[in-house]
Amino acid sequence: MTSRVLSLIVGGVALSATAYLLIDSIESTPAPAAASSAAQSTVANLSDSGSKPHFAENHVPSAQSPFSGAVTSETTLAQQRLEAREKQMAKGGYGTPAEYFHLPLSKLKELAAKGDMFALIQLGQQYWDESSTIASDPTFDTSAPPNKLAVEYMSRAVMAGATQPALTLATRLAASEPSESYAWALFAEKLQVGGAAELAAKLRTRLSAPDIDAARLSAEQKLNQMTQATMAADSATARAP
Repeated sequence: MTSRVLSLIVGGVALSATAYLLIDSIESTPAPAAASSAAQSTVANLSDSGSKPHFAENHVPSAQSPFSGAVTSETTLAQQRLEAREKQMAKGGYGTPAEYFHLPLSKLKELAAKGDMFALIQLGQQYWDESSTIASDPTFDTSAPPNKLAVEYMSRAVMAGATQPALTLATRLAASEPSESYAWALFAEKLQVGGAAELAAKLRTRLSAPDIDAARLSAEQKLNQMTQATMAADSATARAP
C-alpha cells in the first residue's frame, strides 16, 4: 500500500469525526456520497463556513412554533426518536446532515444503493435501534435479522468513508461475534480512530490464538477493500471533466 493511499484512508477519519458538524439546513436534495474523497470535500467546505453541530430538536417543528399546529403524541414520539438517534450517533463520534433524519426508509434505501455514506449510516442506526418502529414501513427489509442488516449497512458506510463507525461495529459485535469485533477494532486502530487501540487490547484477552489470527486476516481484508475503494474513487475523480 502506498503512503499516498494510506494517507487518504486515514484522512477519512477526520471526515467521520467532523460529519456531525454539518449545518442544519442544506437546501438542495441530498446527493449521493459514493466516494470518500467527494464527501471529504463537502465536509471541509461546510466546516470552513463555521457551521455548528445540529441537534435533533431542530429537526422537528417546536411545540411553540406558530406553524407547527397541534402537537400530537405521534409528533412527540417522532421527536424523541430523532433525539435518541442523534445522541447515539454523537456518542459514536459520527453523524449525518440534518435532512437525512427525515428521509423515509424508501428514499434512504434508494440513496444507499448509490453508495450514499450518510444514507447508509442512517439505515444502519435505525435497523440497530429502531427496528420495532420501522418494521411497519412497507419497505422494511425482512430478508435478514435487523441487527445483521444494520451491520451490513454500517460496514458499507465505513467503506464509503465514514471510518469512525468501525469502532461502533467493534463494540456492538463484542458479545455476538468476538473475533469479528476484534477485527473491526484492529481495522479502526490501523486508521488511527481514537480509542481503537484500547478496545482492541481489551477484546484480545477474550480470544483464542486461532480467533486472533482469523481476526487479523479479516482486518487486513477490510483495509485492502478500503484501499481499493479509495483508489477507484480517486481514479473516477481524475477522469471527471
